[in-house]
Amino acid sequence: MVSQLYTLIRGSQIFEIVGFNSRFVEKYFPYTASRIEGIGLYEIEKEIKERYKNAYPDKMVNNKLGLNIGGDYRWRRNGERHMFNPTTVAKLQQAVRLQDQDSYDIYAKTINEQSKSLMTIRGLFEFDNLDPIPIEEVESWTEIVKKFKTGAMSYGSISTRGS
Repeated sequence: MVSQLYTLIRGSQIFEIVGFNSRFVEKYFPYTASRIEGIGLYEIEKEIKERYKNAYPDKMVNNKLGLNIGGDYRWRRNGERHMFNPTTVAKLQQAVRLQDQDSYDIYAKTINEQSKSLMTIRGLFEFDNLDPIPIEEVESWTEIVKKFKTGAMSYGSISTRGS
């Protein structure tokens, strides 16, 4: 039962691939949606080699040199840029704690302008037509959210032990 459930979840394809080219997706994730392309095996191999070279250099390295932690998910002073960083978080906290509109305006401006720095998917797009859609043509939120619901099942939810 568990292996059948795992197979069901593994093959469910309730996700979309972002950032890999179509050849990579077709070979390793067949029949999976992928509308925003990116890198392939060559770039992945290049990055792995670079990380290996940093971890195991040819020469002896001075013990006092700092080790590059790597990774893109945690904010670091000299690392990958993040939308939510110490400055933006502090401005949001200040705005909430002090009920300060000026702090919130600075926070909102900073977050909204980060798309221009290619920090969001929307920052990769340029729109030709910015005419607003008449409100009468906009679908209600109650109908929109129905499109984002997916079924979920885990072993715990269907086992007799949980009841």
